[in-house]
Amino acid sequence: EIITTGSGFVAFDSKTFITNYHVIEDAVWIRAFNESYQEYEVGKIIAIDKEMDIAIISFKTSTDITPLVLADSPNLKRGQPVAAIGYPQGISNTFSTGIISALVEENGVNEIQFTAPISQGSSGGTLFNAAGEVIGITSSTLLDSQNINYAVDISQVIDLYARHSGDLIDWPSVQTVNFKAPRDLQASFWGSSLILTWSPLAGAAYYRIYKSTQPEGPYGFSEELQKTRYEDKNIGEGNTYYYKVAKGLSSIATEEVSAYIEVKVPDTLPVQTPELNPEAQENPLYPLELGDEAYIGTADDPYLNPDIINISLTQTVDNFTLTYYCEDAQEEMIYFDNSDDYYSEYTYSYLIKPGQLVSPGNVSMHLYGEHIKYIYAAISQIITTDGTVYDIPEDEWAFSYWTLQEGEEE
Repeated sequence: EIITTGSGFVAFDSKTFITNYHVIEDAVWIRAFNESYQEYEVGKIIAIDKEMDIAIISFKTSTDITPLVLADSPNLKRGQPVAAIGYPQGISNTFSTGIISALVEENGVNEIQFTAPISQGSSGGTLFNAAGEVIGITSSTLLDSQNINYAVDISQVIDLYARHSGDLIDWPSVQTVNFKAPRDLQASFWGSSLILTWSPLAGAAYYRIYKSTQPEGPYGFSEELQKTRYEDKNIGEGNTYYYKVAKGLSSIATEEVSAYIEVKVPDTLPVQTPELNPEAQENPLYPLELGDEAYIGTADDPYLNPDIINISLTQTVDNFTLTYYCEDAQEEMIYFDNSDDYYSEYTYSYLIKPGQLVSPGNVSMHLYGEHIKYIYAAISQIITTDGTVYDIPEDEWAFSYWTLQEGEEE
């Protein structure tokens, strides 16, 4: 069974979701998540148009998401600045800028050609004007081109919604499938946590964990990670849970999903004391530091996922920011996303207990272009659970670097 992902946004009201038709085409199960991986379950389809590549979806219940403002009568012209936001290659809320390069009409479908970079997974995302209004749904990109990208004109979405806002179409419900991989799922308990492990698989770009309270589902997304070990802290004594593990085949979010494993939590869980990392300190200057190891992509798919160590004996971290820059083979710094800045950053919401070592997840470096050889990273901000904020001065950023290799990942 293939699982694919795309982008989308809430509009008209807090219960209506917009994306491209091709994102949900032939789907038997549709799930939507926000950037915090809160799940919203699809109820009905309001309207779809395959030719215009539009899908207007209704959630089962209203959300707390503020609908985006749609430009109902935009005066679009070549050269106007635009911004695109989407979920390219599994990276949430990725922002890029450019201009309108052409306005295209073909077979009755109006499209906006623009230069803001998008990648696979951006389909269904938003294209904004300078006023912050949505003017299009990012839908496609011309491969091997110089930023030739397309968006469906939002006026067609407004018209489709006006004609069908009272219609509700049933969508096929989730089906039980005989999944193939990963294999050898095993469960154990450590303190009040359930530990799920499985056999590593060659070619896995990542693993995703899905969880349910019923064997037939529905299964909700829990976490994406690179290691073959998952810790579930959200369990109840005496309860039974079902887990599936998906192997990500590539950065375009194609997955193969395992059969489920049934796990019965004991009525009473043992109490265990965490084993602290030997590098943990009583009063370090900053509670986090970079480890020596990292998951690293290739020149074709550059990303970094370094080990992060909480070296404090007393402070628990729940948020931190990594700052990056890249160099080419001549050790020349590369500008980020065709800007005049070398640095980029990514903020993780990740709970790291005293003494704990984690690999928090891949961050793509593809916006640095195709000539990356070295990836540098430093911790620039740390926030602990007690509200302490460490804004590390730029002259104290302790960069570590890793080298991209051709072919296999490190």
